Amino acid sequence: MGLEGKFVATGSSEYKGTGTKKKEGDSGLKPNPPRSSGNQFPALVIEAGNSQSLRLLHKDKDWWFDNSPPDQPQGRVKIVLLIKVYNGTKRVGIEQWYRSHQSPSQIVMITPHPHKPFSLDDSSYWVVEGAPMVIPFEDVFLRPTQGQETNIVLTDNFFAGLAMQCWQTNTRV
Repeated sequence: MGLEGKFVATGSSEYKGTGTKKKEGDSGLKPNPPRSSGNQFPALVIEAGNSQSLRLLHKDKDWWFDNSPPDQPQGRVKIVLLIKVYNGTKRVGIEQWYRSHQSPSQIVMITPHPHKPFSLDDSSYWVVEGAPMVIPFEDVFLRPTQGQETNIVLTDNFFAGLAMQCWQTNTRV
């Protein structure tokens, strides 16, 4: 896509909301160069939960949208991705949310293959439903595409790799 240097991964940075509360996302993306002023929220926020319930992840999503209002100089969060890890069933669910939507615009569910032995080394072990997930370029970079730039497309292979990373991390816990 030719996007090297055109975004900043925020990691788990802390942001001050419209009141006195602060929030630290698990990760996010901001355009580079950044917006011109203010406490610059990421355009895309990622919240992940392992022991945290999906209901609490939804509250986190609401905080990002409620505390990064569009009329403020820092801009606003455009997209929140929620990643819920279900330990008991080795599933991973990803929800893509937009401001003012009552339900996720897309859900990707990653589950173990029902007829293969568990493997952390074989991406074909994972069954991915709902992919690809498309993240609009303009919602992350806050400008139209130029030249060869395109939307961000997260494929089955990307999500299978994500599941393998989740369980490699969980087996150490």
